[in-house]
Amino acid sequence: MINLKILIFALSSFLLTYIFLLKIIPILKLKILDIPNERSLHKKPIPRGGGIAFSLSSALLLAINGNFEPIFSLPLALVGLADDLKDISSKYRYLFQVITVLLLFINSQFIYQILNYGYLISIPLLLISLIFFTGIINFVNFMDGMDGLVASCMIVVFFVYSSLINPNYILITTSLVGFLIWNWPPAKVFMGDCGSTFLGSVFIGSLLHSKEIIPAIAVFNVSCPLILDAFFCVVRRYVAGQNIFESHKKHLYQRLFDGGMSQRKVVFLYFIYSSLIYFSYLFLGISGEFLVIFLMIIHGLYLDRNLAKPFS
Repeated sequence: MINLKILIFALSSFLLTYIFLLKIIPILKLKILDIPNERSLHKKPIPRGGGIAFSLSSALLLAINGNFEPIFSLPLALVGLADDLKDISSKYRYLFQVITVLLLFINSQFIYQILNYGYLISIPLLLISLIFFTGIINFVNFMDGMDGLVASCMIVVFFVYSSLINPNYILITTSLVGFLIWNWPPAKVFMGDCGSTFLGSVFIGSLLHSKEIIPAIAVFNVSCPLILDAFFCVVRRYVAGQNIFESHKKHLYQRLFDGGMSQRKVVFLYFIYSSLIYFSYLFLGISGEFLVIFLMIIHGLYLDRNLAKPFS
């Protein structure tokens, strides 16, 4: 049975995000325009920074409903908004990511479980965890280069989290739906760093608050179409001797577009795989998810060799 209170909050989150964007897009057009360059997939200037709408809406409504964890990600969203307005040094951005992840650690039981192993083990584990979780934030950010891609996949991720772990997080799902109406290709607004880093950090925080490991793994697996594209791209660029911190256009989703696939078809492909991973969990469990992920990687290799622009 659907909880009426959650349903009302979810609808409010959708409407608040949609109306917020309706009001601020004209302002963003004046203040924060994403001008196309050689790495862009869009041909005309599009306002960015629209992620502030779902960041504020979902975090505040979740806090009112008793879930305060996303509040810890709001400062990172504001730093992202400042970066959208005027470029901030990558060192400062990463510092705020580390601080955010540490706050999420402290607000969960994760850091205390690590410290129980003793300093010789806990300190390396903590450092590895920081690198891993800040990596997730950046991977989500890296994938925000195509209309509707990150928003549509994260809708599935947070829907799955709300169905398996915490129903209150359906507020983020509905808020993202309100955003996706404006972000669906051809986009009228981009989420910008403020939106992508917020989603990445809230995703991390939600996993850290999962009391059972299997549902947490199931949710993480649903994010794999996004995360693995970013991960494999970093690995390939490193092996090729390229500067992995330099801007580029080498992700599979970008090269599929350059190879002739439309933005809508690429977004639909990633969305379908996220959904299939979830349905495989419902019918086959974790093993089913890993099977779909394996088949997705095989399909990705086929697309990479036959449809995408060559990696170079």
